[in-house]
This record gives sequence, C-alpha cells and structure tokens, in this order.
Amino acid sequence: IGTGADVAVEASDITLVGGDLRGVVTGIALSRRTITIIRQNLFWAFAYNVILVPVAMGALYPAFGVQLNPMLAAAAMAMSSVSVVTNSLRLRGFTPPRDANAILHPAFGARVREWGYLAAIALLALAVGLGAFWVSQRGGMSNMTDSGSQGMAAMSAAPVAPVAAGVGVEWTAAPAVTTPGQAVTLRYRLTDTRTGRAITDLPLEHERPMHLVIVSADLAQFAHIHPVVDADGVWSVMYAPPAAGAYTLYTEFDYNGQTVLDRRELRVNGNVAESGPLTVNQTPQTADGVTVALQAPGALTAGQETAFTLTATDAATGQPVTDFAPYLGAAAHIVIVAEGSGDFVHTHGEAGTQAHSGEMAAPPAAFGPAVSFDTTFAAPGRYKIWAQFNHHGQVLTVAYVVEVR
Repeated sequence: IGTGADVAVEASDITLVGGDLRGVVTGIALSRRTITIIRQNLFWAFAYNVILVPVAMGALYPAFGVQLNPMLAAAAMAMSSVSVVTNSLRLRGFTPPRDANAILHPAFGARVREWGYLAAIALLALAVGLGAFWVSQRGGMSNMTDSGSQGMAAMSAAPVAPVAAGVGVEWTAAPAVTTPGQAVTLRYRLTDTRTGRAITDLPLEHERPMHLVIVSADLAQFAHIHPVVDADGVWSVMYAPPAAGAYTLYTEFDYNGQTVLDRRELRVNGNVAESGPLTVNQTPQTADGVTVALQAPGALTAGQETAFTLTATDAATGQPVTDFAPYLGAAAHIVIVAEGSGDFVHTHGEAGTQAHSGEMAAPPAAFGPAVSFDTTFAAPGRYKIWAQFNHHGQVLTVAYVVEVR
C-alpha cells in the first residue's frame, strides 16, 4: 500500500496508491481485462497472416486457380494492425467493477458488447477481404505474379531506353574476352539518375524482377535467363555462349511504372560459321516429345495487329497436350526478333484460341492444347519467333520464321 513503509513499496509487485483495499479488486479486473485484450490481439494478428499469406503465395492456385496480389496481403496486415489498435483502445473505456462478483460473473450486457465488437470486426474484415479479392479477380488490381498496375497484361506499352526512364546502367562482362562454351558473368549496376541511388528493389514482372533474352546475330542461338541482385547491389547472371560470333542482350525490367529495355552486345571469339538469310519456316516444331504448330491468319502485314495460335500435340501419339502449366506467370513467353534490324518484342501467350487485347487473364493451373498471342510487326521483313512453355516442370522452346509484307 502506497501509504506503507518505503521498503514494502519497493519490494511489492503492485502498489496501491492510497489505502483503499478495494483497489485490489480494480487491479485484478484491469489485469484480466488486459490479458483478454492481448489474447484477442494475438488472434487477429495471426488470423490475417495465416489465412491470406499462403493464398498470396499461391496455395489455392493449383487446386482452384485462385491468385491474390501480395499487395492485398500487405493491406490485410494493415487491417490486422487496425483491428489490434482499435481493440486495445477499448481499455480506455474500462470501469472498475462494483465488487469481486462482477469479475467472476460479468453482466449479460457486457458480454453482448464484448462479442458484438468481435463479430463486427470479423464481418468488416471479411467484407474488405472479399471486396479486395473480387476487385483483383476482375482485373482492377494486378495478379499475384506481378507487382504494379500491369498485372498479367502483356507488355503493351512500348519499352523505353534506360535513360528515358531515369535509369543509369553500368554493364560489364567477366571475362571480357570469352570463347564458345566458356561461362561469362554478365553484370548490371543500376542507378537512379536523379538521386544516384542504386536500384536493387525492382518489382516483379512475370515472377522475375529482370528478364534477359540473348540471341546471336544470325538468330540461331537463344536464351531466356534472369539476373538476380547480389550483396553489392549488382544484378548478375552467368551465361555460356554456345558458338562464336556476336550476341545481342535484351534486358527488360520495370522501373517507375515503365518497361525499360537495355541492349548490349557480347562478342565471342572463335571461327564464325557462315550463315545466309533466314528461311521462312512455319512447320510444326517438336521439343521434348511435344509438337507445337504455329497458325497465322494468312499473309502478315506490317503495322497491323496479327493474332497467332500455337497448338500442342503429343509427338508420339498425336493426342492434344492439355497439361501445360503457367510459365513465369503466363501461358507462354513469346520473343520476336527481326532479322537485320534487331527489333525486339517480348510478349506473352494466353490459354485458348482467342488472342488477347490489352490485359490478359491469369492462366489456369493446367491448360492446352492451344495458346494464343498477338503482336504488331513494325516493318516488312523476316522475323524469328521463339515460344516457351512449361510442360511437366520442363521449359519447352520452339522457334519459327515468318515473313511480313
């Protein structure tokens, strides 16, 4: 008791300010009330994360094709904080009980208010969650595999050079002189030209922050790889060029809402085999037991949007392939490079036979045999098209050559 000896006050766990022993009842009631609030807060803090974080990670996608933007999971965490803070603020309304019996047997009205508040918070959280999920599924927000407002949309906006997006790129290859089959480390140091800050936090675009497409000058060699950032803030990846000659490196990433395309040249020493012009080839191509046929709507004209369909069958049986899985958040990744000029397009396929226009739907857990995509060829000439699919965990790559008038 606060009016007692100082040594007693120092040794006690709880000190009553004043000599009224009824403060013991108030202290017990307040401590029980506080512990109850703590337990409720722990429940709310864990409930949001336990339910929504696995959904954002794609736990429901294999079975139901349900995806959730990670931004919605972040919003749910903010909602959990709101629930915890508002619940804790209810302690400000604490009133001392009349007696010990009021602690053991709370009044009916108090119990109704307690459970009514918890039910209201649960209903509000459910309403917010369902509304956000509905918006995300309707395409109002981006899907799980991408961040930002692009979502599963194809790269419809024309990519810009790094300088136009305010990005400085310092590129190096080590070793600087390489030969066929020798691994070379490709490094990109990105900086914000306005602030000088190193850019190490690129958003995900189709499950990767950076896409690097490498093609040889004769368009015979192709690779689609993904640099990652290291402890020094440098984006790097290793690549072993299979043949001598010149290679073009097309590096794509998002920054400040823009798709940035950086181009570099890599030269590999050695005897360069002579190659003639591209030969038009739209015959079905086979990779790892899957035959993929390219269908185009007749003659191809520059400047006009053209819809293509890729149809897959089992090479041994001729039966349709219906068990493709999403590859980097898309039904297929399509890379198109023009002969000579090097004009570059990286777009994405959509499950089914209807080519997309603008925003694309998220691919189902399994699909096939048809995948569609559309593109607009900038100028007449011959173009090489590479299509990549995910089949039983393996990336299948097939290539075609088309002529545009």
